[in-house]
Amino acid sequence: MYRFVVTLAAIAWLLIGPAIPAAADAQSGGSWATAAPMPTARAGLAAATGSDGRIYAIGGYGADGASAAAVEAYDSTAKTWDTVAPMPTARDALTAVAGADGRIYAIGGESSPKARSVQTAPPATPFKGIATVEVYDPHTNTWTAASPMPTARWGLTAATGSDGSIYVAGGCTGTICDPAHFLNTVEVYSPSTNTWRTVAPLPTSRVYAQAVSTTDGHIFVLGGCCKVTGASGPALTETVEEYTISTNTWATVTALPSPRFSSAAVTGHDGRIYVMGGTDIRNSNSPQATVDAYTTSSNSWSGVAPMPTARGALAAATGPDGRIFAIGGRTSSAGSKAVILNTVEALTLPGTAPDAPATQPASCTYVLGFKTIDDLIPAKVGTCLQNEGHNPTNGDAIQQTTGGLLVWRKIDNWTAFTDGYRTWVNGPTGLQQRLNTQRFSWEANPDKLPVVH
Repeated sequence: MYRFVVTLAAIAWLLIGPAIPAAADAQSGGSWATAAPMPTARAGLAAATGSDGRIYAIGGYGADGASAAAVEAYDSTAKTWDTVAPMPTARDALTAVAGADGRIYAIGGESSPKARSVQTAPPATPFKGIATVEVYDPHTNTWTAASPMPTARWGLTAATGSDGSIYVAGGCTGTICDPAHFLNTVEVYSPSTNTWRTVAPLPTSRVYAQAVSTTDGHIFVLGGCCKVTGASGPALTETVEEYTISTNTWATVTALPSPRFSSAAVTGHDGRIYVMGGTDIRNSNSPQATVDAYTTSSNSWSGVAPMPTARGALAAATGPDGRIFAIGGRTSSAGSKAVILNTVEALTLPGTAPDAPATQPASCTYVLGFKTIDDLIPAKVGTCLQNEGHNPTNGDAIQQTTGGLLVWRKIDNWTAFTDGYRTWVNGPTGLQQRLNTQRFSWEANPDKLPVVH
């Protein structure tokens, strides 16, 4: 069990989810450990953390090269995988994001039901992008169809913006490694209206880039494969471009330390952007183990502990406990043959290292509003680790538990529990649940986060 470090900054992020102070460049390192493997080995898959706190590994292709519909969910607390409802459309080279509404969106990709050689990355065959968008509800274990993208594509990337919209960038419409078909198109999906619109294009057309968002209204697109002026073929790129939602404009920021193709990227709980793995397009069976971290406030990169397993065509997700998980992908054997992976490795960042299992103090109890929440969701709250404490400056109350943190804020007089990803609030309409990056309609919302009712 991962214990929360109770500071005022931690409380603010856990409950509210606004911009997190950026870590200093000197904060590097971290440590990797092996996690439970996926039931199904896959590369070219996508991953997203659901509103239930589980990490979902979605689609991809297996050792035979055929596109997969498999979806498997990892519980980082129980350290177990479960098979859940498969996607209606088998596919790889897709992207997936967690929406502000708590659902997971699987977008685009390509679908090949036939076996193909996996000795190239992606599997060797002419690709045809699809526009399909399918939406998974973690609470009902069901998929539904959403409005398809205006532009069918594979090798695309996406991120959920601070406005609740889903921004889909880049990709390819034609055969692999044909720069004439690389896209700079950016299309935006609104979950509330099930509609698409087009915004300012990427300055650099690219395929197999990675996109991540920050809570201050920016989206970063990193690396990938692009067309080089005057060259007959594609090339890897280290270019990083930053999109500002409020102005619909792009800017170039400090490039990756090295080019990345078919890598994975996430935003960590420390606010930094982590990019890991990837392959060399000239040798798809030569994967990388490198991990680099970008600090937005200083526009600079720093090194992080490399993955134990070099891999490309992987997926990654940040778990509710702050660890970053590298999932599946492809590596190479001693004979430089592709090996499709089911292995999972977890990066623990500085400041999020696990404590030894805690035991309940003999006098530890829940009282008043905290007892009410524990009565309502005892499995979520868990066992208390300390008695209720008070901040003499603002009058707030906090209590650490094995499941997370109980908080009462004097300023608005409601009691809440957070597991680090979701918050349950016993407010004016009873117990309600939201993501930490959302607000209820009756809450103060100075950061203009997506509103749920």
